[in-house]
Amino acid sequence: MRGEYFLLLALSLGAVIVLDRVARLGVFRQWRRLLIALVPTAAVILAWDLLGVLRWGWSSNHAVLLGPYGFGGRVPLEEFLFPVVVAACALTLWELIGTRLRRRADGPTGQRDADMAR
Repeated sequence: MRGEYFLLLALSLGAVIVLDRVARLGVFRQWRRLLIALVPTAAVILAWDLLGVLRWGWSSNHAVLLGPYGFGGRVPLEEFLFPVVVAACALTLWELIGTRLRRRADGPTGQRDADMAR
């Protein structure tokens, strides 16, 4: 199906945005932190993709892509979005796990917070 890869990326990103809102994590409100996670990840993955295309002749299944390409027509749009989506998903899940573990450590009554306030 044409655009399938893009659709999967959009659904993944949409799911973590909903998770972020429902769990009140605030990952997407912290732009600086999000960019610090996204930019290096994207740079490494895109460099790897470009190296694979140029050196080893990697190619994509055009039947599942939307069509726009970058880097001289060598890397599809979805490969530019992939590192952004993966980093956003990872950061959101990391924050969710950290939040849940902190709540568990506080106990059901929030005793640790009460002790620290004294």
